[in-house]
Amino acid sequence: MRKIILVAALLLAANYSFSQSSEFFRARCLDSLEIEGNITISPKVKELFAFYFPPGTKIDETLLNNNPFFKGIFLNESGASQGEALDGALKKSSGALANLDVTKFANAISSLMIERAKQELTVAFFNRFKAFAAKHQEFDILFPKTTAVLRDLISYNYPQMLPSLRTAFFEDIGQVTFHLEALLVMPKYKALLANVPEIEFAVGTLRLLHDLENGTSPDQIIVSFSKLRDWKASSLPSMMNIGSTLQFSAILSEGLKGRVSNDQIWVSGKDIRAMVSDPIFTRLFFGLIWERVRAADLRYKIKGKDLELKELLGKQSDNLLLLQNQVANFIRLGDRVQQSFSEIHIKKITNQKLTNEDYFNYITLSLDAIDFSFGVVRLFDDALLIDDYLDIAKQTNGLYKAIYSEKYSLAVTQALGIIEGIEKLNPMEDGNAADSAGLKKNKKTFYDFARQVKPYALFMANVADAKEEKDVQAALENVILPVGSSSVKKHTYANVSIQSYLGAYFSTYNASSYGQRSWSDRFGVSGPIGISYTPGFLSWGGSGALSLFASAFDLGAIIDYKLKKDPSVENSSDPAKPVNTTKEYTVNLGQILSPGVYAVYGFAWNLPLSFGFGAQYGPGLSKIDSDNSTTVLNPSWRWNVFLAVDMPFFNIVNKIRYK
Repeated sequence: MRKIILVAALLLAANYSFSQSSEFFRARCLDSLEIEGNITISPKVKELFAFYFPPGTKIDETLLNNNPFFKGIFLNESGASQGEALDGALKKSSGALANLDVTKFANAISSLMIERAKQELTVAFFNRFKAFAAKHQEFDILFPKTTAVLRDLISYNYPQMLPSLRTAFFEDIGQVTFHLEALLVMPKYKALLANVPEIEFAVGTLRLLHDLENGTSPDQIIVSFSKLRDWKASSLPSMMNIGSTLQFSAILSEGLKGRVSNDQIWVSGKDIRAMVSDPIFTRLFFGLIWERVRAADLRYKIKGKDLELKELLGKQSDNLLLLQNQVANFIRLGDRVQQSFSEIHIKKITNQKLTNEDYFNYITLSLDAIDFSFGVVRLFDDALLIDDYLDIAKQTNGLYKAIYSEKYSLAVTQALGIIEGIEKLNPMEDGNAADSAGLKKNKKTFYDFARQVKPYALFMANVADAKEEKDVQAALENVILPVGSSSVKKHTYANVSIQSYLGAYFSTYNASSYGQRSWSDRFGVSGPIGISYTPGFLSWGGSGALSLFASAFDLGAIIDYKLKKDPSVENSSDPAKPVNTTKEYTVNLGQILSPGVYAVYGFAWNLPLSFGFGAQYGPGLSKIDSDNSTTVLNPSWRWNVFLAVDMPFFNIVNKIRYK
């Protein structure tokens, strides 16, 4: 209002006699009415120009645009909105206040809003991470070190605690095979363990590979797989099938066992070359294998049909080349296992230090050989290899490989894949009417946990994998979700704060119809700053809060620019190495002034998100172009809704509600 009065005073002062004024003062008077390059042809303007035209001449936009210097400046009064008059008053305040260069301040506040939004969401993530760990006993079993650190975590102090968390992540993921076994046999899942044989298989697989880690040779592991349980006693065809595959693998492995006298795991490549070069030798070997298969009475039940493995193996008697090739490939893997096994043995007896690399090579090669032995039966019939069950064993193998190669993200994926494999084989909705209420509850709790823990476990793995600080920051930015931190207004008797919001708007109605407007886009980045008021009766605790927000500025155009990558320019002798340049632009105070009023709902459950609806005028600054220039269009009123991160800068008044 004071600025409007100032403009009026200037007009009155200049109005004493236009005929006695010089063009300089007339021009200065007109300039006081300029709005982003336009002047509305008001009665006062017409009176000024009457001096230059014959009486009765219609002074309008068409007439004045005939002057080459005036072209595009003057607008008919009907084309101007009330908002433009308001903007004119705001811009010409104190003569030049609106032209004050505020680029540094606008940039600083925009960067602050972007970083603050990330921090709000990151703190919210850690709050939820801590709450999840406290709520689920399973998490404590799976990641005990991490849980202990999280108990002492002060969420807003998470940057200082990240090193401790990262150390805990390393230790927990490194021991995840043992912890996963402990998770699967928790007392609360007694009904699950007793009735879901897939869990028994997963636990057995983990235990056998622990043995491999402790020095058990892979041929012994293969035999142990075949004895995990009494496979034939199972009433499930799927369990009988996997049992037959594992038992055949054991028969083949034992049939190729090396000399005990020199700690040979399997026969050597030289021995196999002698066999495959002699067809009779090959026939004799597989004839003996057939006899063991017959004695074991290995069978498959596929699509309701009973298949005897001895019959399927017997059909390969005329296909010796295929059988020889599979045995040769298996022994090639065996030779590599033997070499690694011997190197470890020599280091032990000579008191040399064994490294993680030594164990990694041995375990990786052993697991490759074990996997290969499982797949030999596919040669006889594609339907024989029960991939769903072997996936659990392969995921376990992959878990060990990932841990020893320090690929923690892959390790976590494999660990969760074991649980997902169990669910795939024995889902909640499996149509099994025999499932008791307790078993169904066990399944739901167990499978729900596996799904809910995934983002936290992958975050831990990504942080553990991080080599540099920027990698840790990337891991944080990958998981920050709107899950709660901006809650002051939701627990107050009265709150007044300097407030900002950063998010996206959708324009529901734009009252301006003349020319291009700053907010002609239906969608865009919203960055208003102003004052927020939340009365006590609209502060609903866990149900959120409703506030009245009056904006004064909007930095949406600057924030939108900062959120986009600056284009690279080639400014070096090497065109393959572009260098990013810093953009230079100037922002005036009048370009970011943006008064408005909103009703804003802060989301429930302490989510740091808000939904607002209201009207806003301006801003003069529409966008920052790639050529460093600022695009200035006619400001206007805009009705819009926004979804944004709630970021109070500081409280002016806050009366805390105590319970």
